[in-house]
Amino acid sequence: MPFRQHVPTAAEPIRPLTTRRRAHPTQRATPTHTTELWTSDGLLSNLAVEWTAASSTSKARATARSWASTATELQGYSHAGQVLDDIDAGAAEDKDAKLGALIRLTHAGDALAARTVLQAMLPKLGHIASDADISRDRQDDRGQVAVGAFLTTLHRYPIDRRPTGIAGNLAMDTLHASPMTGGAR
Repeated sequence: MPFRQHVPTAAEPIRPLTTRRRAHPTQRATPTHTTELWTSDGLLSNLAVEWTAASSTSKARATARSWASTATELQGYSHAGQVLDDIDAGAAEDKDAKLGALIRLTHAGDALAARTVLQAMLPKLGHIASDADISRDRQDDRGQVAVGAFLTTLHRYPIDRRPTGIAGNLAMDTLHASPMTGGAR
């Protein structure tokens, strides 16, 4: 069955799911206690919508197909969303292999690879942001700080030294790098 994608319209609110299962391959499960970060005008919600559009362009599809030439773990994919689905559904070793390949591509300057890793980590970033020591009236700031800390962590991640437990390592490194959780100051 070919990969099909639903592109949400502006009239469709982004609703967080209450489980780790996704209703559709392009929707990310979000924890219930981070609902305020996933409102239709929040950063995390905007990233989820932006992912659908950004990963569907012909250039993005060509980039995803080109990954196979440098990363055997990413062979056979014609869409970054397919890689994301397999990361979500795969065993730990398979997740690490795919995330590791995407991180290597990110370090080589591939923006779609970085965006795919970010999309894979959005639920965890929602948790990190919801636990942030920032007032409730600045919820979007929490999402921005979490995403910023994550992107810094992603670009500095020592993939050759830490090739296993990548998702957990990225989450913990982001937590420690985040000024809102008492990490970086």
